[in-house]
This record gives sequence, structure tokens and C-alpha cells, in this order.
Amino acid sequence: MPRFAVHAFAAALCCCAGLTAAWPQPTRAAESSAAAMAPASADERIQAHVEFLAGPECSGRRMGTPGCVAAADYIKRVLGAQVEVRTQDFEITQGIRVSVSPSLSLGGQALASGSDYSVAPISDSGALTDAPLLFGGYGIHAPDLGWDDYAGLETAGAVALIIRGEPLSGEVATRIFAGDQPSVYADLRRKASAARDLGIKALLVLENPLDSKLGPGELPEQRPTYSATNFDIPVLFITAQAAAPLLPKGPYSLADILKYNDEGGRSSARAVEGTSCSLDIQVERDRVPAWNIYGLLPGSDAGAGTIVIGAHYDHLGLGGPESLAPEQYGTPHWGADDNASGVAAVLELAARYGSAAQRPRHSLLFVFFSAEEIGTVGSDVFVKNLPVPHEQVLCMLNFDMVGRMRDDKLIVEGTGTAAEFPEVLRGLDGQLGLQVEMGASGFGASDHMSFVKAKMPALFFFTGTHEDYHTPRDTADKVNPAGIASTADYAVEVLTRLDKLSGPLSFQEVAAPQQGKSRSELQVTLGTIPSYTESAVEGMAVGDVRPGGPAAVAGIKGGDIIIEIAGKKIGSIHDFIFALTGRNPGEVVEVKVLRGTETLSFQVTLAAKNVEQ
Repeated sequence: MPRFAVHAFAAALCCCAGLTAAWPQPTRAAESSAAAMAPASADERIQAHVEFLAGPECSGRRMGTPGCVAAADYIKRVLGAQVEVRTQDFEITQGIRVSVSPSLSLGGQALASGSDYSVAPISDSGALTDAPLLFGGYGIHAPDLGWDDYAGLETAGAVALIIRGEPLSGEVATRIFAGDQPSVYADLRRKASAARDLGIKALLVLENPLDSKLGPGELPEQRPTYSATNFDIPVLFITAQAAAPLLPKGPYSLADILKYNDEGGRSSARAVEGTSCSLDIQVERDRVPAWNIYGLLPGSDAGAGTIVIGAHYDHLGLGGPESLAPEQYGTPHWGADDNASGVAAVLELAARYGSAAQRPRHSLLFVFFSAEEIGTVGSDVFVKNLPVPHEQVLCMLNFDMVGRMRDDKLIVEGTGTAAEFPEVLRGLDGQLGLQVEMGASGFGASDHMSFVKAKMPALFFFTGTHEDYHTPRDTADKVNPAGIASTADYAVEVLTRLDKLSGPLSFQEVAAPQQGKSRSELQVTLGTIPSYTESAVEGMAVGDVRPGGPAAVAGIKGGDIIIEIAGKKIGSIHDFIFALTGRNPGEVVEVKVLRGTETLSFQVTLAAKNVEQ
């Protein structure tokens, strides 16, 4: 399950290709494990699935890695014992690759790539000659909060040296920002977006001396990031040693200056006189393959429609920006509960129905999604390329993190997305001895949301979060296989009742639950649902709009691409978030969109923010 609530900036982009993929030959470990998938009990089968998928052969299952290929190969072999297996292949953008040797000089002095500076994962290409330099403090442009590091500076055409992070201490910093937790203003992507909008041509980023263990000649460790975000400017990390000539002169260290500023609410930003910057940075987007895997079990009634049963199989690999244990980068994040458990549940359902003497009336489409951890990308691709007609899909059942059942408690979300669901589910918990907690909303950070966005009813099965979530501690020995089997038992009963329905389900829109926000986070919404698939045009693609929401009322539609909000360029979902942060409900903003080849402008009255935007 991803940490992709929009205010956390974990959205990512993809490009759909064909509907089938060529696969490498199975590894010996995957082949032998798949061959052993015939234990007598459901608990044993489920535990075996989890142990392989959350084991060393798969090494965290990050997209584009051999571990993810091993997991996909395993799923194909096990699922293939029940149905004909097909795949959808697509690509995701995994940061950048420096395409030619970069160059950077300050005041005519050439710096060394890899030792004095490095290219940040969010950098774009760019070339500058003798551009003016400025010291931009924290690089925070938040005039609405009373903090603007660029106030009074000539930013157009300049290169800015900025400090990572934000004010860390003191009454002023706590009041303005988010207290003990980093606010959205500390995000380097936000700083790059703000700098671009102010006409700054490149950023040189220095570690915060108040909050860094790096030595003066050390650069931060480069970690993978799955993002196609384009901020149009080069972004470079630079060592304190190389940046020393650019820092404010005087008897105090940079740490002293920043501490004074943090506590007094003042910025140390200033022009750097007598020094210019030249650079040439050329990068390309680094794309890696990803795959959805699916198989159709035909029903006994060809006209009855199809029920989709799915789970995502990707996870975090060795860590990265999605990890909640950043200090353990390089250690496998095994992902036993998230989401080897969901995969095991779906494989168990495929085994039960595939070996049953009598088929259900409805066809069952078993799907295993990739690229879920970066924003439900795989399921978004799948919904846009369904192997069956959209109107034939009765509903979707999604299994994500069903491996830690405690006290027989199961959570089922999405019960309000079809008018028939409450009656279908009535009494099942008592019948099976489970404590089922139900929620109406179909929106949330997992693959069912892609179906709900496409106006298909969906149920989401979940057993709750825990302290091991998105850390290397999410291991197979902590999974409750009997709980997963009980979840599968419950799903069988749900499917049995659904199978008795004679017609399609009545899809219903359900509002997301309210959630409070701090001042530094989004408090408003346009009423849009982002699309996480990549567009050929730069901007934020709208997957859908909420009926009666601000965007729908103004005339914005699903399929539009938002390119500007209140005069701010929108190049990605990050820009979209930044443009709305700090605004208030009831405020009217101009929103420009591309609809086909036409640019349209709308006046949108912002509404109070829910969980989703």
C-alpha cells in the first residue's frame, strides 16, 4: 500500500505500452518453489506464497529489479496452474540519468562532478554562462506565511544556493511551519517549483549544517526516486567546502546564521557579489519496465459479466523515498504484509475456484498489479486497458495488507460504492465469526481506487496498519496465514452472494471522509482526481472530477490536463499541490486546461479539503 495521499507527494507517472509482455525464463528458485505449491491446507499454501514473495529471491520486489521479475515469474507459474496467464507491460520513469559529462564552475573555478557536486534526481537539463548568483537561505517562498527567502532579491536569470530543509527551532519557526514534523515547504520539489516560477535558472543545494552529519567535503547519498516530474531547471547538490565562497561572510558560521534566523524569523538571503555561475547539465529520464499479470476464469453464464479480484505485488526493494525507515536504505524491505499477503489471498482464491467442480456464473478476472507503491499506476493502466468491456465488469475486490489479522478483525471499505453492497454483506461477519468493520468510501491509497475513479464498484479488504509498515521489519514470520485464509473464506461468501445477482450493480459516488490539515498542508480542493498515467503534454492530467465539486461546477472534465492555476505553471502533480497549498476555501482561482488541442480557462471556487483532492 503506497504512501501516496497527495499531500505526501508520492505520486508517479507511467506510460502504457502493449497488452502482452515477453518474460525471462523462470529462475530455478522460483520454479522449485512454484512446484511445491500443493500443500494440503490453505494456511500452508498461503504461508508458502508469503515466504517466497517476501524472501531473498524477490528482495523487496521493487519495479525494474530482478526481485520484481522473480515475483512476477512466480505468480505467473502459480496462477498458470488454474488459468491462462496474460500480461500488460508498461514503463515507469525512475528519476534521471546524466547523459553527458556535467560541468559546473563558480567564479571561473571549475568544480569536480561526483566530489564537489552531484546531479539531484529531480534535476532537468540546462546550460548557463556567467549567471548571477544569490544565496537563497532555505529557498522557501511562502509570503502567505510571512516567510520569503527571495524577498527583495533579483531572481530572474539567477542561480540560487539554498539550504535543505526549513527553520528547525524557535517560536517563530514552530508557529510558521509544522513544529516537530517537516512541512511541505521543506520539500526540495516545492523549492524547485517556486524557484522556477521566480525565474531562477538553477539551484545549488547545500545540506543544512544544523541537521546534517555530512562532512564539509561530502555529498548526500543518491537514492532512487520514481518520478517523471519536470521542474525545468537543473538542481545540483553541492558540498559545504565547494560552496564556502558563496556563503555570507562575517564572524559567524552558517550554522550560527541559520540558528539566528530560525529563532528570529529572518532570512539571510542575499546576492553574492562578484561571483558568477556557469553550468551545463544534460539529463534523460530513466525508464524501467513494469508488468501487470492477469488470468480470466470463464463463468458458466457468458452474459453474466466479470468480477475483478486483485492485489499488487510490488514493494519498496531496498528502500527509498517511500520507506518509513530511511536510515535503513540498502536493506531489503520485504513487504510480507504489504503486499505478499494480498497476493497470497488472491492466489488462494484462484486455486479454490480453478479447481472447483462447478464454476460461478460470473467470470473471475484475477489480477496482480505492479507499480502500486508509487501511486496505483499499474491498476490505472489496467483500467484503461481492460481485457473485457468496461460495462461487463460487475465490481472489483482488492486485497492489500491482509496479513496481520488480530482478534478476528477484518476491515472492508467501499461498501457505499454500490447500492447493493450493504445487503450483499449483511450478516456475513457473524456467519464466519469475524469482526468486520465496514466503511462506505471507495477512495484510498490502494488499487481499488483506480476502479472507483472509473465508476466501477469496489470493495477493499484490509487488516490494518502496524509499526512495521514500509520498513524492513515487515517479514514473513509476522504474517498470520490463518487470518489470510479467513479473509479468503469471507471473500468466497461475498462472491457467492454477488454471483446470485441477476443484473449489474448500481455504482454510487461516496465522499471521502474529512481529515484535518495543518496550516502548511492543503486545506482546499478543486474536486479533481488525478490520473497517474503519463500524458504527452506537460501538466497534471485529470482522471475524473467529483460530481458537484468545484471543478465539475466550473466545467472541468475528466481527461483535461491542468496547465495553470492562478498564474502558476502546472508541470506535474507536485506543481498542482504547491499551487493550492496555503489557499482558503471560498477563494476563486483561474484554472487553465488543455482539452484536446484547445486551451480553456475556468474560474473555480475552491472548497474545503477532504482526504483526496
